[in-house]
Amino acid sequence: MRRFLGRLLATIGAIVLLVAGAGAGVFLWFKLDKPRVGRAVVLTLDLDRRLAEDRSRGGALALLTRGRAPTLGEVIEGLDRAAKDERVKALVVEVGAGRQGLAQTQELRAAVKRFRAAGKPAHVFSDSFGEFGNGTAGYYLASAFERIVLQPTGALGLTGFYAESPFARRALDDWELAPRVGRREEFKNAPNMLTETGFTPAHRANVEALVKDLTEQVVRDVAADRRIDAAALRGLIDRAPFDASAAKEARLVDALGYRDEAVAAARKQAGGDAKRMRFERYLDAIGRPAQHDKRIALIHGIGAIVRGGGGGSPFADAAMGAARIAKAIEDAAEDKKVRAIVLRLDTGGGSYVASDSIRRAVEQARAKGKPVVASMGNTAASGGYYVALAADRIVAQPATLTGSIGVFAGKIYTEQAWRRLGVNWDGVPGAPRADLWTQTRDYAPDERAWLESTLDRIYGEFVDRVAGGRKLEPARARELAKGRVWTGAQAKEIGLVDALGGVDDAVKAARELAGIGADEPTSIRIYPRPRSFLRRVIDRLMGDDDADQPSIDALAERLEPAATLARGLGLLGETGVLSMPPLAIR
Repeated sequence: MRRFLGRLLATIGAIVLLVAGAGAGVFLWFKLDKPRVGRAVVLTLDLDRRLAEDRSRGGALALLTRGRAPTLGEVIEGLDRAAKDERVKALVVEVGAGRQGLAQTQELRAAVKRFRAAGKPAHVFSDSFGEFGNGTAGYYLASAFERIVLQPTGALGLTGFYAESPFARRALDDWELAPRVGRREEFKNAPNMLTETGFTPAHRANVEALVKDLTEQVVRDVAADRRIDAAALRGLIDRAPFDASAAKEARLVDALGYRDEAVAAARKQAGGDAKRMRFERYLDAIGRPAQHDKRIALIHGIGAIVRGGGGGSPFADAAMGAARIAKAIEDAAEDKKVRAIVLRLDTGGGSYVASDSIRRAVEQARAKGKPVVASMGNTAASGGYYVALAADRIVAQPATLTGSIGVFAGKIYTEQAWRRLGVNWDGVPGAPRADLWTQTRDYAPDERAWLESTLDRIYGEFVDRVAGGRKLEPARARELAKGRVWTGAQAKEIGLVDALGGVDDAVKAARELAGIGADEPTSIRIYPRPRSFLRRVIDRLMGDDDADQPSIDALAERLEPAATLARGLGLLGETGVLSMPPLAIR
């Protein structure tokens, strides 16, 4: 035993020394390799990849696969700093089909336009805006640049948006799996993938309204950026896709060429002595902004809203754990240097109880004199909107999907499916309703009545909070609810959000609410503080509930259709789920 313990301790000691040595080596490498910004540089940035909202929530494998890739916020902050940096003469960005959500794309477009407003050239190169695929989102981002270069062999898939949702009712029927679901109300379409074989009239009407509004936003913005008549642009979209030559002939791109030629043209415009510099190295060179006593706390609420810490899965980033987010809000509210809080939301919702825990933390922060502004990303719907209601102000992008004010709950009744497989389940309940949520028996009439009354209560509380938070008459709040999903632009028109914009606009609103002057130096502080790679590994080994699971973005994207169905099945195990309908808009 002693020999075993000795070997174990020796092994642990060797691992610690190896980790420490590796850490020291990495530190020295970064220290010696710290780049410098020359007198004149052209920044190059690859946006043909998905940008994470929050670096702290990726798992161990995410750190390895993403490497030193910047987050969305770091890209936007870097562009704004580069706009004021006299050494930066121009920008070249690479874009493909478009991997960012539409709201994120609008945030990036705004940052590019601020860069251009500083009098600096901004060029974009694409080898193809969707090769045999839809490139509308990528081209939407590219249109914000002053010069678009498309590879001669590339294509422009400006075919508009297509929305689809999976419906598994026939598959469930084949296996004699019976959904037992209640919802509030007709637009609460998340259960439809289990109960229907296609769009219901309400579901279709909602999706059509979303696609129409998103399309109008893109047509309006692209037509203005490219100086093309909006009606003519709609005609081009109807005839797309285009090969490279046809895209240039239609004035949708400015030149045909390759990546090196796009960079060379930008360097020539910037001045012959301008050097090329990767955006990531530029961020390393300029470092973090100086810290000031007055701070705005930035808290990311990303993923499905769940109770507890929010551990992830092997195929996706960790969820939005209520305990973790509430603790971050509490810590920010207790920090005397923090003057206001920006809560960045990108979530389709989740647990009602978890959503309410976060909402309560927001209320408590405001009670302590800390204004809170909700900033909506690609999606802030259902439970995400419920959380945002507690903020002083709500800021969304025009393309943000929000609302979905409704609730559903239930289970999948599986007894007949098991019998078909020759399996009989039996059990012994210790109380009349101890087996209420087992999937091997159906609801009794009184149990179904309880479920329906519970949904009525939750839905009523949700609508009441909408009426109170948005200062609406109860009848008007109920009219806007019914589970319907709105774009941010629609939500602004009907009073569900206060303003349109991104994180920078939310920070400005937070400064205003906190009484911080426009010229007063202020720092952005992220809560909770990001943990190191080694700390995450230790937390996982120690069984920390808040530790992150591995994440592989590309695999998650490929598995998303199956994951959507799996999430729907899993969510039905909770009483009261505030979640938006599964919908892919491409």
